Amino acid sequence: MKFFLAKANIIFLVLLIGCGRNVEEIEQVDCDNEPVTYEIIWMTNMAVQNATITIKPGDTIRWIWGEGGMPHDVTSDDPNAPEDFGSGILIGEGQVYEYTFTEEITFEYRCSIHPNSMVGTISVIACEENTSN
Repeated sequence: MKFFLAKANIIFLVLLIGCGRNVEEIEQVDCDNEPVTYEIIWMTNMAVQNATITIKPGDTIRWIWGEGGMPHDVTSDDPNAPEDFGSGILIGEGQVYEYTFTEEITFEYRCSIHPNSMVGTISVIACEENTSN
């Protein structure tokens, strides 16, 4: 019984920590004329905040499989997700799926094989020029 309660407390803490970031609070992204490529090491039991990212239109996210022999994909059933977003199932450490975002959008995504332990949110928002000198 003690083991069950300890495990339940750990799960509760993980969920509490993962809910700490509110995507709606994001107001701006610093401008950089050059597109940026971001990398996410995609693996089982990763923290939500490690799979949640805010970028600008034109930027790319590259998901890199971080486990050998473990099948994963990158997918979304969020109606806000781009229609062509998502990988097939890939197996093997170092496998890569990447996607370049061209429009402002916010949506949730996941691994369909591990939907409870591999989830995140992508926010693509226009940057604002810093006019202060």
